[in-house]
Amino acid sequence: MFEFGMIHWFILFVAVVFTAVGYFMGRGDGVTTGAAQMIAILEDNGFLKVKSRRTDENGNEVVEYSKVDE
Repeated sequence: MFEFGMIHWFILFVAVVFTAVGYFMGRGDGVTTGAAQMIAILEDNGFLKVKSRRTDENGNEVVEYSKVDE
């Protein structure tokens, strides 16, 4: 029979740690991507009105939305 030695427990531990880290890091990226896509869909359908778009000094796009009374 196959015995679970010390190296096998270590490999199992490393695999569980990598899985957990990947899950939590990936989850944050998924939430960010989903929120950005939701904003884009709302803009495309006219629920959010864009007042201005510009690029800041770091190269990031900055979008200013109109208020309800504008």
